[in-house]
Amino acid sequence: MRVESLLHNVENWEFYALQMEEENPAGAQAVALEIRDCQNLLFANTYMYRVSRTVLPKTHAVTVRNSDDIRFENVKLFSQTRLAFDNAILDVESGVAVRAHFFANFTVRKGMKPPEVLPPPAVFEKDAKLEKLASGFSNASGMTADEAGCLYFTDAAMRRIYRWNHTDRKAEQIAETKGQPMVTAFVKPSRLLIVAYERAVYSLNPEESGAAPQPVAEASEKLPGTVLLLPSVCITCCPL
Repeated sequence: MRVESLLHNVENWEFYALQMEEENPAGAQAVALEIRDCQNLLFANTYMYRVSRTVLPKTHAVTVRNSDDIRFENVKLFSQTRLAFDNAILDVESGVAVRAHFFANFTVRKGMKPPEVLPPPAVFEKDAKLEKLASGFSNASGMTADEAGCLYFTDAAMRRIYRWNHTDRKAEQIAETKGQPMVTAFVKPSRLLIVAYERAVYSLNPEESGAAPQPVAEASEKLPGTVLLLPSVCITCCPL
């Protein structure tokens, strides 16, 4: 499914408490609402939701094309994961996008101009520029680093583990998992722990060429009062 709701050549309508929900896998790559060749529309108390089973990001919830006076009042975007829509609204002709996931009002008008680009925050050096280091991932996440500062991250949808090669300035795949890797953590001296969506934990030695992630089971011996917790997206060992 590409679009959940489509309005084409619609004028003078008002929509109240419209709710859209993108399921996985059917709606994993769908926009919630597409508006084309419309004018004088009102969307009040609109709610757009992506289910927690979604593993692919989506850039925009609403796309507007060749339309005028499209009013949004009280909009909410939500997901139980970080994979809610990146932007609430995109006007394709002007390139104006609404980044906020919760806002009171916004109106799309034909011929509007995008605002000036804001300067980077003071924490960055003067004239600092954003640089794309790598691309081609479905869902890059789960970043961690070892003691030497080497970065590791996952692509959950493709079930892959990557390491950033600082010398060659590229991301190199070091392993694949049976499950969808969501979170990683580095354990001394040389062990990468990978938590998968399927409530599984894997261990990998990234220094061993061609090594495959191995499932981690609860240890037969452990400190008194310690239990192994396996929630859906993280692992924690803690004394009770």
